[in-house]
Amino acid sequence: MFSNPSLPILIFHCILFAFIIISLSFMAKNKAASRIYFVYGKNLAVVFALCETIVFLKKHVSFKFLLTIVPVNFVTLSILVAGGMILCRKIDVPSIPYLIGVTRSRKKFFKTNYNIQLISIVLCSIFICSFTWILFSQTNPAVSDLIRAGGDESAISSRITWVPILFFVLIALYEEIIFRLFIQSFFSYLFRKIPLGWIAAIILTAALFAFGHIGVLATQWIKLTQTFVIGLVLGFLMRRYGMETSFAVHSVLNIFALYASQQLLS
Repeated sequence: MFSNPSLPILIFHCILFAFIIISLSFMAKNKAASRIYFVYGKNLAVVFALCETIVFLKKHVSFKFLLTIVPVNFVTLSILVAGGMILCRKIDVPSIPYLIGVTRSRKKFFKTNYNIQLISIVLCSIFICSFTWILFSQTNPAVSDLIRAGGDESAISSRITWVPILFFVLIALYEEIIFRLFIQSFFSYLFRKIPLGWIAAIILTAALFAFGHIGVLATQWIKLTQTFVIGLVLGFLMRRYGMETSFAVHSVLNIFALYASQQLLS
């Protein structure tokens, strides 16, 4: 599909930068809300940055790389969380309800939705893990040269420790904040006056989610198919229950993929 897999990566980062600017514009127009929501974003970004630093130190990355990527991710996540929460409030959908519930003692949320969400997490996790297993086992995809050249082969390592597990959970959190909390919420806001516009928002976000994974596998259509379907499932979970539920399912998938990679990837 793309002869140079680094090109879509560059395009995606340009798109991501555009969404950061959009998030800042929403924060500027909603200053009172942004002051509150930026605190949530900053707190999440602090936890992410600490865990990311631990992972990178364990992976022995250069100090220069550490000082570059960690601050960039911190700023990116802080801004997108705040912007995403503002958008969720505007379209009246949950954003990060458990975190809000804990900090504001909204106990009613836990009593009315906990069991339903737990069942949804289990069922959706089973579905996307099964789908991934069937798709990959029938197509036998290989890791792309781009990933191998970058030395990021933790997904196919025979020795799995807590470091790659934490790394893949962080990837799930990073992607859920970008794609579900902000991008999907932005498209839902953009299409809010269109009948069933929220479905179009989920589909479009799933397509961008798939595009962002170009270059991971040598046979690109396999990864595009997998991530698009997964993006749809995670999108509906985000719409119904908020980002924490979609993040939980995404984390289960990433950990499953980590352990199943020996059988599924060549």
